Amino acid sequence: MKTGINVSDAMTKKPVVISQNTSIKECAKIMEEKDVSSLAIKEGTKIVGMVTEKDIVRRSIAKEKNTDGPVKEIMSQEIVRIGPEEDIYDALLLMNQADIRRL
Repeated sequence: MKTGINVSDAMTKKPVVISQNTSIKECAKIMEEKDVSSLAIKEGTKIVGMVTEKDIVRRSIAKEKNTDGPVKEIMSQEIVRIGPEEDIYDALLLMNQADIRRL
C-alpha cells in the first residue's frame, strides 16, 4: 500500500559518520554529543557498516570487551538499503522483513 510519502521525507539527511578505527568508547561519546543512537561507518567513499547503542551494549559492554578497541570489532557490516525516492511503506516492509530498525 503506497502512502505517497517518500523515504527522503523521513530520513536523516546528514548522518553522523565515523571511521571503522574509531574506538567503541569514542563512538558512545559521539552518540551522546550528537544526540543520535547510531553512527554510519565510512571508509573512503563507501559506507561499510553501522553501529548502534544496542551494538555497544550487547556486543561490547555485556561481553566485557575493551571499549578502547576499534568499532569494526562490533559494527554491523550487512547494510540494508533503500532509495530516497521509494515509498515509506516499502521501507517499513523492508525493515520488518530484515528485522532491523534502521536503513
